[in-house]
Amino acid sequence: MIEKQTLIGIILLAVSVGLLAATIWRFQWMQQKIGFLLHWGRGSWSFPASRIGVAAGSIVGITIGSMSLDSKFELLSRDTWFIIFLVSCVIALVGAIHDYILYRRRSA
Repeated sequence: MIEKQTLIGIILLAVSVGLLAATIWRFQWMQQKIGFLLHWGRGSWSFPASRIGVAAGSIVGITIGSMSLDSKFELLSRDTWFIIFLVSCVIALVGAIHDYILYRRRSA
């Protein structure tokens, strides 16, 4: 039987890789069909995510899924995963800042 954490890691990894692939090859379609999901923030404080922003968010999902999956196999140490996670969060932060700047330019 698969452990719960391993199963969550597999599902998150599969969804994140699929989202990254769709972002690379089908971003226009995603904006039309599931545009409500492609936003940073919630409610009144929300702005649309660009291709870069969605890819950055996918990278964080891939990292968390890989960390969960690796908890069973322990291929990398916790310190290494922590550094990878911090780098992916910085990438997501840069993506969010990029998207916010684009949003402000378009709305001005």
